[in-house]
Amino acid sequence: MEAVNTKNRINYISGMKAFMLLIIFLIHAGVRGNQISQRACDFLFVISGYLIAYKHLYASEDIRVFSYIKNKIVKFYPLYFICCIVCAVCFEEFNAFYINLKSGFISLGLNLALLQSWTQNPYTFNSVSWFLSSLLGVYFVAPFALKLFKKVKSKYGYVLLLAIVWLVRFLLEYFNGKLYYINSNHFPVFSILTSIGGMLLFPLSKDIKNNFWC
Repeated sequence: MEAVNTKNRINYISGMKAFMLLIIFLIHAGVRGNQISQRACDFLFVISGYLIAYKHLYASEDIRVFSYIKNKIVKFYPLYFICCIVCAVCFEEFNAFYINLKSGFISLGLNLALLQSWTQNPYTFNSVSWFLSSLLGVYFVAPFALKLFKKVKSKYGYVLLLAIVWLVRFLLEYFNGKLYYINSNHFPVFSILTSIGGMLLFPLSKDIKNNFWC
């Protein structure tokens, strides 16, 4: 069978990302389906991990951690900063900020530092920004995960690592709400593990392509 063009494969992934984003947008706009929204977010983290591995896993040089994270943050942080300030100043629902200035400034500081998803209430100010907060955690972990994955010599090693990652992910979800900080699927460890799973899917999908598509 003829091999699928790499560019087309990435276009397929971009299309899936757009579809998941549309689902999330509709649910935030009032369409029922909270569980679907959570799984759509999970799927986006899987895709993010897959694309990170696609770009860097077989690269000749390891990712330079500082440069990698800086380049990622520069792409979205200026607009994010403006949104945080606008939310703090203009929106009526954030009147609590002015009622309790101390907690308000702490909350604003956590949001500006993109640390809100590590707290028990990640939905202050710009509530959907928990996604960026968790994604930043993925960016920090990705270079180290990829360095480890480059040492794996066989597909069975990737399968074993994927099984371990998803087992830990399952156990965390099982204990969701029973541990102090693990009280939400928005806790970054969920997102990091999900993205690592996506990274591991890339070499496995490449192996499937080589065995069955060629």
